[in-house]
Amino acid sequence: MYIMSMDFKEKQIVIEYLLRLTLRQKHDLMVQEGGQNLNNLINEALDRLSVEGRLIFENDFLVKKDKLWYLEYFSKSTYYRIKNESMSTFLNCLGL
Repeated sequence: MYIMSMDFKEKQIVIEYLLRLTLRQKHDLMVQEGGQNLNNLINEALDRLSVEGRLIFENDFLVKKDKLWYLEYFSKSTYYRIKNESMSTFLNCLGL
């Protein structure tokens, strides 16, 4: 599926799936893409996010903080705008 045709929810589903695969990889169920393991690809994609995008990505996908954690940092509209941009950047870096 091409990233530009994905809606917000589809991007979230794909990212959550990829992160579950990475967790499996850490438990010796290796997943590799073209010689690079998935964990390395995901770390490289995370490095390309903006500071705000990485904050959102880490709190929503990696740490899984309370759903309203962002109110301390962003308005609701800004949060969703940055989250959508960071999800697109992340998936684009993975070649999706």
